[in-house]
Amino acid sequence: MTNDPYAIPEPDEPQSLKLDALRYLQMIYRDPQLSTAVRMRAAGLAIPYEVPKLAVTAVVSEQDFATVLDRRLKRIEEMRVLENKAVNVH
Repeated sequence: MTNDPYAIPEPDEPQSLKLDALRYLQMIYRDPQLSTAVRMRAAGLAIPYEVPKLAVTAVVSEQDFATVLDRRLKRIEEMRVLENKAVNVH
């Protein structure tokens, strides 16, 4: 067994703790004896697995996308017809 506290134990070692990548990074960024740069790098790599990201939530209405699109395209066409009438009157 090695004296390195960050060494990943071999599977055949007795009483070996399961040390996954996240726990390894946590050990590094919590060690005050390491440089700030090393600790910041470890914290930056670990944070996506410790804190959930903010996400966009979709608002779902009773109407499907196709219905809304058809209604808006129809409204655009009506506006064009009105615009053409206004141009032809002058």
